[in-house]
Amino acid sequence: MLGRLPGTSIEMLFVFALIFGTVDYATVPVTASLVASHIGVKMMGLAMGLISAGHALGGAMGAFIGGYIVTVTANYDLVWIVSVWLAVGAGLLVLFLKAETPSTTMAL
Repeated sequence: MLGRLPGTSIEMLFVFALIFGTVDYATVPVTASLVASHIGVKMMGLAMGLISAGHALGGAMGAFIGGYIVTVTANYDLVWIVSVWLAVGAGLLVLFLKAETPSTTMAL
């Protein structure tokens, strides 16, 4: 244990994976409900596919760019600042969602 790096415990990796997986996938039903109510069930498959692809590409870009910034600056400060502001921006985008739904969106 003495020469072990912090965060290299396999047990903590499993705990993280369990908690992150539960929280991450818990948002899928809510997202599907929002898509169905705002876009309609006819376009739901396409919309969920685009959301999933965008999420994967955004995650890959974030990991790559974050790693690049850490490599160039040798610290995580800029990565944390940008991440917080991106989260705040995403939260503000929710304000632009329409509260009303057209009566035809649930029609098959």
